[in-house]
Order: sequence, then structure tokens, then C-alpha cells
Amino acid sequence: MKANIDSKGNLTIAIEDVLDRMDGDALASLADSLACTDAVIKNVVDQITEGATDLGSWVSDQHGRAEPSSPMGVFRRRLAMAASAEADTQIAKLAANLKTAEDKIRRMSTAAQGFRDRVPSAWEAIHRAEFADHYKTTNEGSDQ
Repeated sequence: MKANIDSKGNLTIAIEDVLDRMDGDALASLADSLACTDAVIKNVVDQITEGATDLGSWVSDQHGRAEPSSPMGVFRRRLAMAASAEADTQIAKLAANLKTAEDKIRRMSTAAQGFRDRVPSAWEAIHRAEFADHYKTTNEGSDQ
């Protein structure tokens, strides 16, 4: 295991050496704890979405194989399959909501057309109001 002490007395140990020397239970406990740390989560997400961390670290996975060759590859495959299923579900829900909205618009349009057929247009109402005296005079003259 490599350990260095700098001029200020700070101890530096190569984490890779520490991880290699840990037994399975200790490593699993450390991984469980780190998995809930924001910096670790960010780096894992960066590897999944960008292919590497901010510092350029990445997990090797042999592409072009029927089965992924690393835990990161397995996760990417699982994520892609789950995202596809979720996308299918969401698209179906959106399509159903759109159909419901279209049906509602069609019913409202039909109702509005029926209303327009029963009520005189605004132009007709204005025209009648402007020429009400004329209609009144014309109608009075025809009654006599």
C-alpha cells in the first residue's frame, strides 16, 4: 500500500490500494455508504449520461457484445430498457389525454355552431339597432 506524508504532515493513501485490500463485507459497507453521497451520485450519473466523470474517469465496457461486460454496462442496459417502457407508458397516456381534449373541443365546437345558428350574428344585431327607427317606420306604415 502506498502512503505519503507531505511537508505539512498530511497523510495521503492511494484509495485503489485500500479498496483492493478490503474484504467483501467492508467493501460492500463502504460502497453502500458512498452510494448515498452527492459527489458519488453525480460522478456515476456523469458516467451513465456522458461516458466519464468530470476528471475523465470511466468504467470500461466492451461494446458490441450480446451481454454487457461490466456493472456499468448492465446498469446502462437496465436503464435503457426501463426508460423505453416508461416512455411507452407516458406516450400512451399523452395520446389518450390528447384524444380526450380533441373530443371535448369537437363537442364544444358543435355546441357553439348550434348556438350561432340560433342567435343572430353581432353584425345583424348592430344593423337592427342602427336601423331600428327605419324598421319601426316601415312596419308602422305597412300596418295602416
